[in-house]
Amino acid sequence: DFWGDWILAKGQQIRFDILLTRLRGIVPTENGEVTLSEPGDPTYSRVDDVSLTDKLGEQRAKEFHQEFADLATMEVVDPKDSMASKPAHLCGKMGDLFREVGLDGAAWLCDLIAKSERVARGVDAKGDKVTFEENLRNLRAFNAELRAWHKECEENIDQRARGAQRYRGFISEVLYELYLMNEEAMTGILALMKKNKMTDELRSTLPFSASNETMHSILRGVDKHLRISKVARHLGKILLAASILQDRARSWTFNRGVGTYRNTIDESPESRRAALADFEETEERAFVLKTQTERDKDHGVARRARVGEAPKILTKIAAATNVTVKNFKLTFRDAWVRAKYGRKASKGRSILEMAMAAPHLLKREGASGNGQAFPVARAFIVDGDAAWELVHSKPHAAIQKVGTPTIKCRQSNLKGVLELDVLGKEKYVVPYKSIKAMAWDFIDTSLPANVDGIVVVTFAIVTAGRLQLLTLELLQKDKNTCRMFANLAGLAGTLFKSALVAGGKPSPEAQLLRAAHREGGSGTAVLDLEKDEAPWRRVAVQTAVAASRGLVRIAEVDAEEPPPLSTILKKYKG
Repeated sequence: DFWGDWILAKGQQIRFDILLTRLRGIVPTENGEVTLSEPGDPTYSRVDDVSLTDKLGEQRAKEFHQEFADLATMEVVDPKDSMASKPAHLCGKMGDLFREVGLDGAAWLCDLIAKSERVARGVDAKGDKVTFEENLRNLRAFNAELRAWHKECEENIDQRARGAQRYRGFISEVLYELYLMNEEAMTGILALMKKNKMTDELRSTLPFSASNETMHSILRGVDKHLRISKVARHLGKILLAASILQDRARSWTFNRGVGTYRNTIDESPESRRAALADFEETEERAFVLKTQTERDKDHGVARRARVGEAPKILTKIAAATNVTVKNFKLTFRDAWVRAKYGRKASKGRSILEMAMAAPHLLKREGASGNGQAFPVARAFIVDGDAAWELVHSKPHAAIQKVGTPTIKCRQSNLKGVLELDVLGKEKYVVPYKSIKAMAWDFIDTSLPANVDGIVVVTFAIVTAGRLQLLTLELLQKDKNTCRMFANLAGLAGTLFKSALVAGGKPSPEAQLLRAAHREGGSGTAVLDLEKDEAPWRRVAVQTAVAASRGLVRIAEVDAEEPPPLSTILKKYKG
């Protein structure tokens, strides 16, 4: 970061690159090319104006030069890429060698580089990993040293008429602020994770380090000879020129952002508008940007205000996080993913899982609205005080190995009905208009047949003031089937109206589902499925309702209590 600049180190201004090059030794050449002396040959090495041999003696000078040459390679002496990390890594190991020849300022600078690397990597002086909290303490100590150095430069070196990129004698402002931002970010992260008792899951490296290096890797992936610093520098110039051309109120150009990751900082929109209005009247560019010192003071006040409000904000974040964690459900099957891929399942939420509570996410513009048949693993019917279950002969087996499925559901938009086909003979037919509400969710058991999750769909059917619940456990292609229902003409609207999330007001459809979960069936059963040829078996009403996972999920949402089921059903009579 400071290569080629004068640096204030231990009370003296030094050029670290010059001290290093002279100590390493350059062999004179006719064409002026940089040619390093052979390791162990101190002939061309100097400490200030004294030869290395006179400084240390002949034998030690040779040993010293061998050690120093192993670190001061060509990529360190003549770096091509200012963003490369290896030269800094090697410089961080030179502290004791510089100290031995009396270059204490350069030695202190090397020690500072080494501390910076350890903080970035999350390790201690021995290279052992430290915890997130330990690394935060190390970063605070490192930043305290930077702040003291920054203050020393401000007080002892004339900073007038300088560029915006750096204080004289100091590292660049961008790098300095990056360390301070890391400290602030890590402090907030630690407070949040402590509140949620999750500090063991934190990695100790700096928050910005991973994203930064990922971008470098991407750029190098385009071309291994690509120099990131050159790309950033030229892109910065292009952006700067464009901003000057578009802003007639700008009174002077400046190089902030050139060769760095930070964008050009400008005045507020109000100040810009006032300056543009003044330009229209006087045709003079009177707009002058604030100095870096003024900006730092403004940012300091704002930052202190944000830090003061941080505990209140973190309390709200922690409460919201606890609610989310409490209701969190893993989408992918952990056992299946571990067995197949040898790693833990992803904690990301798939579109299918999000659609369980928000079915509109599966809506597609221009969808035909037609239905399609799909196989069913299990079916439940609740009719009044009775309930039945029907199970596929080989649930969740590959369909091509089973042949004709035991249970299949199909939709007919022309007839406006949903048909449950059992063994190709018996049919349970439901008109769309009788389906007053729908709900769906994943089952709890983990089977590897469908890594997206096994979905259970429940239909609340009301005819002549009587309620029946039809629950279907999908056999395969759950996402396709759910998407079909979300776009099915005649039922999609019912599905969307039945949705309910935390904080929402329950619709009449949602209240019907919540009341059905609370009370089960109503009245005396009119169906007698045990006489059918299909292998229905009688189960408890509570068992069938518990299998309706969508009803369970909606019932657990914190909302106003639904009225009695009999009251809700009265409006459907006739």
